[in-house]
Amino acid sequence: MADTFGTLKMPTDTIFYHLTRMSHMSLFCVGCGQCTSACPNSIDLMPMFRAAAQKTQARFDYQAGRSHDEKQPLTVFENDELVEVTGQVK
Repeated sequence: MADTFGTLKMPTDTIFYHLTRMSHMSLFCVGCGQCTSACPNSIDLMPMFRAAAQKTQARFDYQAGRSHDEKQPLTVFENDELVEVTGQVK
């Protein structure tokens, strides 16, 4: 069935797990390499996660570990944030 439609059906909890994991990696990755060390399949994950993190963190002008006082993206909502997504008019 997946070949016919070009998609894979996954349980909802699996999708949420992977979305949460990618959100964590893209916002909080500091390039320490522990993901690569922990991978049971010996996949060098750090370059991929770091690339995603750099793009996400740049979008929010955020750098993981820069300051304890800095609010983490997606934990607070700013009215003028992501205007192109929310459709707000300034």
